[in-house]
Amino acid sequence: GLLRPVSPFSQALLWSGVRDLLAPAGMEPDESVHAFVHRRFGREVADIAVDSLCRGVFAGDCRALSVRSCFPALFQAERRRRSVLLGMALGSGKERGAESGLSRRARAERWSQWSLRGGMQTLPEALVAFLRPR
Repeated sequence: GLLRPVSPFSQALLWSGVRDLLAPAGMEPDESVHAFVHRRFGREVADIAVDSLCRGVFAGDCRALSVRSCFPALFQAERRRRSVLLGMALGSGKERGAESGLSRRARAERWSQWSLRGGMQTLPEALVAFLRPR
């Protein structure tokens, strides 16, 4: 939990948040998701929570994935506010660009997931069909 250690973590997550608030901002143009989270929140959060998240969402190793590409909001929050938590709480200060109708609808209806008619497999099939004649 926030104030008490909860398995699989050895300390309360509050300390990870404090660590983020006190850590200096990164200076590299990009880094791995694991390195970023380890630097901001500690090794346990990187090894346990973020590693599992990246394996599930990206089917990839968080030590090889780019934080700037996979989690641009977290990357920008740190760049603009020096802290991920402050950046997320206070906003990055970035203006939103023009939003598509589908994007507005998804936000209004609070979509948590989306797919394509016929499933996600239709995307690579359509790409093959489009590229094959060329």
